[in-house]
Amino acid sequence: MLLRLSRKIQVILPLFIVILLGFIPASWTIPGLVFKGDLNVPLNPIIVWQNSLYLWSQQLYGGQGQMGFINLAYNSFWAFFSSLNFPLRIVEALWFATISIVSGFSMYFFLSVVLDKQSRNINIAKMMGSVFYAFNLYVMVLSPITVSYACLIMFLPLMVGLFLQGLNENRLVVKNAFFLGLVLTLSSAALYNFPILLIIFPVLFFYHVFNTRKPFKYYLIFCLVNLLIVTLINFWFLLPTALLVTNQEGVTLSGQTTDFNNVIANSTHTTVLHLFQQLGSWGFYSYHRGEPYFAYAPFFLNNRLLIVLTFLPILYTLGVLLKNKSRDKNVLMFALLLIVSLFLSHGVYTGRPFSFVFKLLYRYVPGFITFRDPNKLGIITMLCFSYFFAAFAVIINNSLRKKINIFVANLVLFMLILVTVWPMITGSVIEPTRGKLPDEHVQVPKYWQETGKAVDANTENSKIFVFPMVAGYLRYKWEYHGSEFIPVLFRKPALLGVHGYFFRKEYSEVVNLLSEAHLRMDEGLKILGMLNVRHVLIRNDIDSSYYGIEYDKQVSLAKKVLEDNNIARIGSWGELELFRIPDEYYRPVFYTPDEQVYSGVRLKDFYSLSEISEYFTDKQDTGYYFKDGTSVPPPEYLNGPIILKPENKYLEDIDDGIFINEPAVNYPIVKKLPDDFWLSFEFKLEEINNQVRGGEAVARIDRNLLYANKRIVEITKFHPDLETTRKLLLVWEKNIASAIDPLPEIEGEDFLKNVNKVKTNIANNYSLLRKWLPLEELEKEKIKVAAQVNRIDSYVNSKFNPENYQLDVPQTGKYKILTKNLPEKVDKTKTSKHELPASDINIEISGSDVLFDEPEDIGGGWSKIGSTVLTSGVKEITISLKKDKNNLLASPDLSGKMAISGWQPGILYKFGVCLKENIHSLSLNLIQSTGKVTTTLISNSQLIPTAYCDRYYDFYVLSENYTTGGEIRLEDIVYNNPLAVEENDIFPLENLTITPINKSEIFFVLDRVNSTNNVVSNNPGINIRKINPTKYKIRVEGASSNYNLIFSEGFDKNWKIYLDEPNTVNKIISHFLKLAGVTPQKFENEEVFFDSLTFETIGRKNIAEERHYQANGYVNSWFIKPSDVQNLGNYELIIEYRPQRYFYLGIGISCFSIICLLTYLGYSYFLKGKLYK
Repeated sequence: MLLRLSRKIQVILPLFIVILLGFIPASWTIPGLVFKGDLNVPLNPIIVWQNSLYLWSQQLYGGQGQMGFINLAYNSFWAFFSSLNFPLRIVEALWFATISIVSGFSMYFFLSVVLDKQSRNINIAKMMGSVFYAFNLYVMVLSPITVSYACLIMFLPLMVGLFLQGLNENRLVVKNAFFLGLVLTLSSAALYNFPILLIIFPVLFFYHVFNTRKPFKYYLIFCLVNLLIVTLINFWFLLPTALLVTNQEGVTLSGQTTDFNNVIANSTHTTVLHLFQQLGSWGFYSYHRGEPYFAYAPFFLNNRLLIVLTFLPILYTLGVLLKNKSRDKNVLMFALLLIVSLFLSHGVYTGRPFSFVFKLLYRYVPGFITFRDPNKLGIITMLCFSYFFAAFAVIINNSLRKKINIFVANLVLFMLILVTVWPMITGSVIEPTRGKLPDEHVQVPKYWQETGKAVDANTENSKIFVFPMVAGYLRYKWEYHGSEFIPVLFRKPALLGVHGYFFRKEYSEVVNLLSEAHLRMDEGLKILGMLNVRHVLIRNDIDSSYYGIEYDKQVSLAKKVLEDNNIARIGSWGELELFRIPDEYYRPVFYTPDEQVYSGVRLKDFYSLSEISEYFTDKQDTGYYFKDGTSVPPPEYLNGPIILKPENKYLEDIDDGIFINEPAVNYPIVKKLPDDFWLSFEFKLEEINNQVRGGEAVARIDRNLLYANKRIVEITKFHPDLETTRKLLLVWEKNIASAIDPLPEIEGEDFLKNVNKVKTNIANNYSLLRKWLPLEELEKEKIKVAAQVNRIDSYVNSKFNPENYQLDVPQTGKYKILTKNLPEKVDKTKTSKHELPASDINIEISGSDVLFDEPEDIGGGWSKIGSTVLTSGVKEITISLKKDKNNLLASPDLSGKMAISGWQPGILYKFGVCLKENIHSLSLNLIQSTGKVTTTLISNSQLIPTAYCDRYYDFYVLSENYTTGGEIRLEDIVYNNPLAVEENDIFPLENLTITPINKSEIFFVLDRVNSTNNVVSNNPGINIRKINPTKYKIRVEGASSNYNLIFSEGFDKNWKIYLDEPNTVNKIISHFLKLAGVTPQKFENEEVFFDSLTFETIGRKNIAEERHYQANGYVNSWFIKPSDVQNLGNYELIIEYRPQRYFYLGIGISCFSIICLLTYLGYSYFLKGKLYK
């Protein structure tokens, strides 16, 4: 009896300890909710859970296909406890505990499979390995763990254990494949990290094949059974995922995800030594404004005891390998897996063994982009270390005889685990407030929750616009710092700044427009209404001081414009204010416009278009089709005016102020220089910087230039130890000198970037030759360089003259020519960019005569200046300034601060800078009257000799809207030899020229399209029923002719439109669903996930497929003809997001597969098992 009890205790006690320790992370939430960064706590769990049931997210960038369904299990966890009225802090505590407990149990099962069951105190050893897996430095630096990491950490050992157990035992193949499929379902949130499984399983499988030598047939059956069962069980998310991934037309992947330089940066610390120590994460080495990103990190880098403890896992591993005299297959198998893990985790540093392999995998293997941070693969290392830790405990237990010695040894091993990860035990892993870094315990103000309830109480199918728009992480005055949380708090869709990895490119254009809303709220109201925005939410609690942007002033200006336009404030809660856009601006989610405008302009020109009151009214019954839309209808499908704008590719490319001599982001100055040299150089300078007390700045490195391969390091202040800095610079210069590329040819369509690359290489070449060549040889080189520069300038002038434009004319007709009024005659608060006096513009069109009239004011700051007859096709146009207006600015006085006279808004200016010889680098700051500062760093390596100047640099700037003047300052001047600079020789500028280049805004307008296919103005009446975010029904009444139907959700070709006419297939499906008790809903707005009409579009042909266009810059539009709807006048349409039906199909297949497998396993166990006994 006692022996049996003792054995039960030996089994239960280790598991109890795992559970007990697993509750430690629950204590992290005692001070408050842990809410930061990418943690994405569902602040409104029920709403978040409901949203994860659909493949279309209204909360994402104005409407976009989403993969939130992979978080269904995670969201269900939060929704379940929230439905029981658990506070969010308690639910989060349970989640943290679940991560640790499930991780421990998962590892415990895994060790039960791979360890020798006959070993003494095997359960204690399994407990040791389980505790180490749940509490280690890799997990600590990830804590609090985001859901994708958490699910992988929790279930990876369980999946590997089931895989190996099935591989070893024939009778468990089906059973283990079934459980493996279920575990994969629970861990679906880790989808983006699943490529890790494609590393682990093949390594273990092939090792097993070569060591056990079972028949080939067995392995073939094993692979097919596992692949089939796991796929069928997880069809519910694998099928829609495959569909969404292969149908993401127009969706952009952020550069943060795709830029290979991020991989280089993330590989900085993933050396083999650091991986042995579990210190490969960037978090141990990063600083934020002088503060360590993780407060505990310096202890692990400087404390000798902790440094020693970080080496224990590799020491345990070596101990097991040395003791493995019997050549245990599992020991060798996991040693191999550990080598593969370390091999891949060390990243792409040049000079490290086999780094080229990682580069090849990253660039060419689908899905490997997941590991842009090589440290992600550290979870495989932790799996192996946990195994070796448990195996080492087995060796200790087998070696010692006395129980007291065994107890002490195990206690020491146990305590070493906890001491090493003391921040996890004490709660210090949750960061306190320090410097500019906020406390990670956040209390979301009640006024946010109250506002969310008020907004969601409005049942109208509309959106809200949140101002100010902030891209990326947000910082609030109440200490929150992280990703945008409104989508997990509000049910109502919101237009927000871009803050994720995947977004539609058109939405970024919308964001660019709306980000100027504080300046252009009067015109901005028109685009907001056009995008189905009913409410504007002003948030006054953004921390402006953190961003260095005057958001407070923007908010004040926006509110003033709203009040001036009689936009009613309908409520305020704390720091939030809600305004309602009136009906004259607002457009509903579905509407049929009476007038459709063919806008041969780009969406970014919307504000200018909206100023022309003759063509842009406040009516809600107008649709706009912009030139840069994904799909634009032919003019004959529209009945409104055609509005065109000439374009110059050269000027379009530099519209945002690209500096000509500064290299483009994706083109390196030097391509052969090892990537790791630059990063090591950066950290060397940071090392020096950290040695200076008081936080004095020693060196500044422009990270954007560095990580963009521009390879420019600007030294702004020298360290007191000049010799150390000079040695570093000498190494730097020699490395560059040995890595200059040959001068490439200027070719290809992307001419500007090629020009940048050529000119930059020339500048670098000349700068370095000046240091190494004798004077007489340098003079010869100077002539050669000047010839190269002239060749480039001739090329640019011949190919891309800034006065030469093209106009794509879709229809022949007589077009009016519109441009700006004289600046002094218009209200400055209403002006937009590119403003020039109408009388100063000259226009010539190939094959057409231009009739100039006396400028006629047509309102909104615009004038009609003439007309011309244009035939369809592409026209060459020359637009120039009259000669007497081509030199608005000359060289200013040479002083430290130079005022610019004659500065006008919206003009492209060319700056030519000539510098003296004795300069290393400087910062040229252009400060406009609006407060915008444009900064360019100029160094010797960027200067080019010309016929007039030995050290010349030029760049282009587009003046800010509403600017009335400007000032230039030369700052941060660093001389080649700072000690030799004379006091009277402190200003390096030889000459500065500023020349305007015409960037005028001119529209050509054809008032009415003459076509028999025009849409008539008597549009049908429509009544809308929203079934769910992926399906709508529209009741159409009185349709007698062609009409356009606009749907104000993000444009996606997967939105399909059907005539609601039941066929035999969906009648049968609906009948059986009704028999099962599933009934259809009434024609009311009541969200329904599933009913008897869910599959009613199966077997139907969608209509107007080839006439699905993008309207209003971002949303969907269909041109519907009577023949599409069988010439009916009254009928119902179904609008459906087609991928959603595959989600239903996947759920059905998964459920059916689980039922069949349970039946089979039950039959095998209860019937077959008894018979064979």
